[in-house]
Amino acid sequence: MEPLVSVIVPCYNRSETIELCLRSVIGQTYAPVEIIVVDDCSTDDSGVIAESMGATVLRLPINQGPSAARNLGADHARGDILFFLDADVALEPGSVAAAVAALRSSPGLGAICGVLRPESLRSRTLVAQYRALQMYHWWLVQEGPITGLHTALCAMRADVFREIGPFDPALRHTEAPEYGWRLSQRYEVRSTAAIAGVHDHDSTLRVLLPKVFQRAYTSAFEWRAGGGPSGSLARVLAGGLILAAASSLPLPLLTGAAGAVVPAVLLAAAVVFDSGTYRRVVASRGLGFGLRFAAVHLLYQLTTATGGAIGTARRLVARGAWRVAAMLLPAAITATVLLLVLTWARGDLADTQAVADVQQRFAGFPGDLSIYREAGARVLAGGSPYDFAHSGYPFVYPPFAALLMAPLGWLGLDTVYWFWTAMSVLCLQGVVWLTLDRVGVHEPARRRKLVLAGTLAALPLSPVIGTLLLGNVNVLLVLLVLADLLWTPRRYRGVLIGIAAGIKLTPLIFVPYLLLTGRIRAAVIASLSFLGTVGLGFLLLPAPSLSFWGGAFVDSDRTRPPGEEAYGSSVRGVWVNVLPGSWEPGWIVASVAVAAMGLAVAVWASRRGEELLAIVLCGVTGLLVSPVTWYTHWIWCVPVLALVAALVRRGWRPARALFAALWLVFAIPLPWWTVWVLGWVDMSPRDWVLPTELLYLVMGAALLVLATAWLRRAGSARLLPEASKGVG
Repeated sequence: MEPLVSVIVPCYNRSETIELCLRSVIGQTYAPVEIIVVDDCSTDDSGVIAESMGATVLRLPINQGPSAARNLGADHARGDILFFLDADVALEPGSVAAAVAALRSSPGLGAICGVLRPESLRSRTLVAQYRALQMYHWWLVQEGPITGLHTALCAMRADVFREIGPFDPALRHTEAPEYGWRLSQRYEVRSTAAIAGVHDHDSTLRVLLPKVFQRAYTSAFEWRAGGGPSGSLARVLAGGLILAAASSLPLPLLTGAAGAVVPAVLLAAAVVFDSGTYRRVVASRGLGFGLRFAAVHLLYQLTTATGGAIGTARRLVARGAWRVAAMLLPAAITATVLLLVLTWARGDLADTQAVADVQQRFAGFPGDLSIYREAGARVLAGGSPYDFAHSGYPFVYPPFAALLMAPLGWLGLDTVYWFWTAMSVLCLQGVVWLTLDRVGVHEPARRRKLVLAGTLAALPLSPVIGTLLLGNVNVLLVLLVLADLLWTPRRYRGVLIGIAAGIKLTPLIFVPYLLLTGRIRAAVIASLSFLGTVGLGFLLLPAPSLSFWGGAFVDSDRTRPPGEEAYGSSVRGVWVNVLPGSWEPGWIVASVAVAAMGLAVAVWASRRGEELLAIVLCGVTGLLVSPVTWYTHWIWCVPVLALVAALVRRGWRPARALFAALWLVFAIPLPWWTVWVLGWVDMSPRDWVLPTELLYLVMGAALLVLATAWLRRAGSARLLPEASKGVG
């Protein structure tokens, strides 16, 4: 005997569509079916229409939202399977049969969701066609396993619903993804085009835009764990970029025509993030309709991003302002203190010979940031970021990085330094946050405390404080890589690695890592994302791009003034300094060998389930084989120390000594650097820089050897516990 299916239809003021909806249920090829309509205190005759068509109608005394309506319907349902259907959706005839077949064939399937067809139920306006195509493509691309729930048309077993519990009635706009997240912790949730319906979409922007603004605003304000829609990261990023582009539109009025570069770059990046939607629409409806679609789509995304931003701000103020302040405080204090130190060192607070000597040694600080700012200013002026040198040091990053640095050219150096330092400390906190999750610290309150403690412990480390004083991008790059591999949904994995490589080439080491660990899609996405940054550079900076990619990027000598010694903690740096006059190509051969070994160990660790260890090993390998690696590039020391700290927490006896030794190794250059800057000891940079770089190289090689030894001896033992759900 076929199981009874209870079709539950929450309804509020849907008199124009409820008849079409119920007729589609009555016309299903499957039987038996019972129809339950829950009238959520409608002010029209929706309930009367439903009763006239033979449906069981339940009425709520006050409007309580879709969660309460679905829960009431489920409480009164007699069926073994619950099919939730919105009152403005007309089902295709075989949908209920397809849902029953899927649930009966897969005991581990918690829910099966459908898709919406690319047409509107009643209206044929441009806005209705836009919304139909948008939702069709966004839902269709999620076909297969999902972590959310499409409650407009979805089915689940009644016993599973009772096990998971009811929809949260406190949520009006995020109840579906939140319930889907709860459900996906125990069961699989899938989406399939075999279940389909036609939705009654809004026909005018006057109706659509206020509705989506309110929905985005409320969703952001009431968000909770699991409350984000499945697979929405790229769309959220695209919306944020469009909002940023709109906010920067006045810049040309303040800075001239060059200011138009910023909104153009932001808009182009938004289109790239959501390129799949545009591509599919053009392929199905042609370029003419695609352009009209794009105009409405940009308005839609701007509206949702604005609503989401305002809702997020309200949430932060209402529920967690003190937490935000606690996270921002270290960044603000660090930026202020370092700015005061640099101001003093430049001789602004005194005029003695001692301060003048210090000022001379400090002349290059914040060197990297000064170069970034000047490169950005050259871009804004229509010039090339590669035709200048700051104290002999040129801009050596790809043209995409120069485009990102363009806004720095509008601000004074001290202002830029304060904000850049604060941002870098926030990025450092992000690195610590992601690392803590992977080493087993999942409880939010405890993790917040450890993030602050870990950030304070990392600040004295030479790579960290050196990065902050010089004002370079190292912390941002590590954060992008970790976020990509530990946080980004699998569908978009590789995007952030490609962007990081577009800023600085060293993260490209993670492309072969992804390939060798079997993540072909992620490797392809990373490569395409990187090529996208290259293409954007050629589009907006054609001549500088031709110069950089025409050969300048392989010239490692351009990273320093002529005649300066080539220090470095990479294979090449040691080869040049320890083996002067030796066979020049030898460092290339040695680097290839180290890269092969490092990637092999990283892949081994990944296949053993030690993903954080694998990522760290790959990052360290990149530092060892890069032609130019300075001590400030070793930001990977932060996750390295977090790994060892996790071993301390798990009671491994040698871990305390190892943590102390590593912390000292990474902190050793700081006192020598201070002694040199203050002139307390007559010493050259070579006296302290070269030993430091050699020490880091030896430490990196030792890390690869130790990891290899542990992987051989550990058997099935795990270095770290399983990562939390939703990360990885």
